[in-house]
Amino acid sequence: MPIFYDDFKCSADKCTYTCCKDWDILVDKNTYQKYEELGLAVRHQEYFMEDNQGNKKMKLLNGNCPFLSEQGLCKLVIEYGENILCHTCETFPQQTFVRKGVLELGLSNACPEVLRYLNSIKPPLSFLEDEVDMNLDGTIISELVIRYRDSAIDILQLQEFPLWARLYILYMYSKRINVKNEVETNYYIEQYTTMEYLNETYQQLIKLDNPLDYKIPATFELFFGFSSKVSRDIGDIRYIVPILEYVSNVEMDVLVESWECFEEYFRYSYNYFENFCVNYVFVKGIQGENELKERIEILLLEISLIRFALFLQWHKNAHRLNEEDIMGISCYYARIIEHRSLQQIIKIIEEIGDGEWFQPGNLFTLIR
Repeated sequence: MPIFYDDFKCSADKCTYTCCKDWDILVDKNTYQKYEELGLAVRHQEYFMEDNQGNKKMKLLNGNCPFLSEQGLCKLVIEYGENILCHTCETFPQQTFVRKGVLELGLSNACPEVLRYLNSIKPPLSFLEDEVDMNLDGTIISELVIRYRDSAIDILQLQEFPLWARLYILYMYSKRINVKNEVETNYYIEQYTTMEYLNETYQQLIKLDNPLDYKIPATFELFFGFSSKVSRDIGDIRYIVPILEYVSNVEMDVLVESWECFEEYFRYSYNYFENFCVNYVFVKGIQGENELKERIEILLLEISLIRFALFLQWHKNAHRLNEEDIMGISCYYARIIEHRSLQQIIKIIEEIGDGEWFQPGNLFTLIR
């Protein structure tokens, strides 16, 4: 678990990006049965709906959970206590996995309070382990996947290289991993944990051309296309809509000329984004043994979108950003990307560019 796990505490009504808004909230069977016993399911039947799989969900009212009070608190908790919460509300932003006597506890990047902790910690972000009873429920993860995940975190924490290079090297690494082939996977783990090999790879990457008059329009195309494909939420209204309104009156050449100045500014946020990426890989790197490469591709796209949105926000604000901008925009994309299924995000990205954004050259253009 991340070192700050035990210190984490929900900010409740003080949260600037409540998880009780703009998200589908699944109600597990045991909780819904409890609602029926208390008469809630009948008394508030208009608050519940059923999806195509027969799962019960909260029906959002103006984008809010119907039990969210004007003060930003849960009406159910106020009346019945925390034991009334469904599994989704009780556990978020926690994520849990089990492997050979070890309980893995993670925290989602989609929570602004988690992001504040990540911003406050000087890298490297470290993790703790606790031995547990194997009778615990959870997803059993193979040790080979854990080795791969942990070596991926090591790459992200190599501050000898700029963040973009660490991410692209991680992508190159993920393309080679096939956890069904233990011998081959162990070979690549050894290779990508050798500094000599990593230095050679980095030297090759910095020789590659990435002209800004191609990079900026291409990234804007992804940014605009992605914004048009996803549903509105707090962050969209707070950040993305004003950014799009502003940039509609800015020439592309002006943006191109401003990028290098922004990049110097962005370097001051490297520690935060290193922790952000490490936290992502700690949790997502063990979700689905056949999805390792795709999850790293999505991470590159997520960081590219966050950085470009921050660039446009910086440009709009006369070359200034504050901590709330950085936390808010990164939380917005984490909410949209990390809490949709991998298949849903891949479909959105493929609809924007016919799958071309997943090509190595295009990923390099975005992340460089």
